[in-house]
Amino acid sequence: MKVPQIYNIISAGFVSNMARSSVYLELLTGLWNWEFNYLNGFPFSTYGETVFIAVQNIALILLLWAYASKEDAPGVLEYLVAVVGIAGAGAAPLFMPSEYLPYIYTAQLVLFSIARFPQMLANFQAGHTGSSSGITLFMNFAGTLARVFTSMQEVKDPLVLINFIVNASINAVLFAQYVWYRKATAANHAKMAKQHQAASQAKTTKKDQ
Repeated sequence: MKVPQIYNIISAGFVSNMARSSVYLELLTGLWNWEFNYLNGFPFSTYGETVFIAVQNIALILLLWAYASKEDAPGVLEYLVAVVGIAGAGAAPLFMPSEYLPYIYTAQLVLFSIARFPQMLANFQAGHTGSSSGITLFMNFAGTLARVFTSMQEVKDPLVLINFIVNASINAVLFAQYVWYRKATAANHAKMAKQHQAASQAKTTKKDQ
């Protein structure tokens, strides 16, 4: 699901209009989602993709750090909060009494909704979707929509169903933004590519001198 997004960043060599906070929170909520389903013994078919998406989100975060511009590069505090915070909070459900797990699941539902808003706002303010991948956005929407139906059939927990309904709705908005801003996004990408190429050439010239 995240591979097209990862490919876009690596092939371009830069990052544009990507809200890192959204990815941090998505990774955390994905871990909670997986742990809640696993600890409750639900079928792997209803949550298995969260494990693979978590791994891809880790790779995406590393790329966002590596390809961030000097002006947008994360500071030491952000590194510490991201690594220690996500690791600590992500492991918390594994050590909690089972009766508290529904609260964790409710919290991840709320946090996931909040996590998308920085990216929605960034898209709206910039007037384009930057480095976001249309394929990834569509797969996010289609995947969560499919999970609505599988959860209705295989899981009798209303929290799980509500989670995927909310997620599908939010992902629909992000994909709609990608479609709406498509031309502006292409123009911004071309502009950023020229700037990145010019900067690379300037560095090469300095080294030669």
